[in-house]
Amino acid sequence: MKLPVLKLVKPPLVFILYIFLLAILSSLAVFAFYFYQPYQNKLSSNLNISSNDRGLLLKFDLSQSDKTGLVGLARSLGLDWGGENLGLSLNNSFSDWFKATTPLKIGLKADVSSLKFNATLNSLPKGDGQDAWGKLNFTPSNALLYAQVPNAKAMINLPGNSILNSLENTLSVVAFPGNKEIDFAVIGKIQDKAKLEAELKKLKNIESQSIGRTEGAGIGYNESKVDDVNYYSITSADSPFVSTFGLVGENVVMGSNPEAFTKVLRVYQGREDSLSSQDYFKSVRLQLPPGSSGSLYLNFRQLKSFDAESLKKVLKPYFSLEIKKEFEPALAVVTKIGSLGVVWSEQGVAQGYLGLP
Repeated sequence: MKLPVLKLVKPPLVFILYIFLLAILSSLAVFAFYFYQPYQNKLSSNLNISSNDRGLLLKFDLSQSDKTGLVGLARSLGLDWGGENLGLSLNNSFSDWFKATTPLKIGLKADVSSLKFNATLNSLPKGDGQDAWGKLNFTPSNALLYAQVPNAKAMINLPGNSILNSLENTLSVVAFPGNKEIDFAVIGKIQDKAKLEAELKKLKNIESQSIGRTEGAGIGYNESKVDDVNYYSITSADSPFVSTFGLVGENVVMGSNPEAFTKVLRVYQGREDSLSSQDYFKSVRLQLPPGSSGSLYLNFRQLKSFDAESLKKVLKPYFSLEIKKEFEPALAVVTKIGSLGVVWSEQGVAQGYLGLP
């Protein structure tokens, strides 16, 4: 079988694309348990992923105890899988992504309610010694995603992104359900206040003009205030987002729209709960080592309210999806997962934990 066709539009955040790919790699075994064709019956303690012209080959080398645990986990997800190796056919969009990453060896340890894994990925961005979970105080409790990625500035393509030149290299991104779509915000610590003021002055000089946005106001630059905090909005003809940013403490917050900025601000102010208050997040974080260079957290619980069509709609600003009917049962499987957390070191060693509710 094939995974749903994924057609990429011009991404506002290559950052988001990178995280999306990492998430696919991390949970690939779960998808494969549904979209599988038996490949070979060989057991071990690792998952070895390789690619060819037809797709991916997933070879499991499992100890008996790990096999029992992984098969039990699969059954907890409602999957009929007995430990055999898998073949996964991919469309061209996915094939190009995985060719750059495979071959890949992932260490596995599982029981009926959790999966621990690790792998070395040399392509992971190297950090600058910051706490990998340093912006949780900005992250809404219902976040779908939290990620902290070093050297991420070049991955972001949003109106007004020149502001990011004044920030430290490590940036965080949070994503959460909005009114009509999935909202997100980028957060970074100010490194050079003089450069920030200079970039802000340049943006203020943007000529206000009608840019014909179908979704609303067509002003290039606008200033406003919420909760006594000034924020600035930039619109662009080639972006579906109203990039909205402001100074919050020692950081700049850049939201995908004014509502996203306001949401993150109010979490920071303590007026709304943060992700760090959630027990399911705490349980994942406890399973991951401290002192990491980068991090990723995905809350699959938030997908339970989506079917394939509604997911397609909320992801429209990021991806153009053509979803095959067979994907519906696989989405149902994914929503049985509770949370996924991944951290990685300066040396590119990634460690992760996937837990069921």
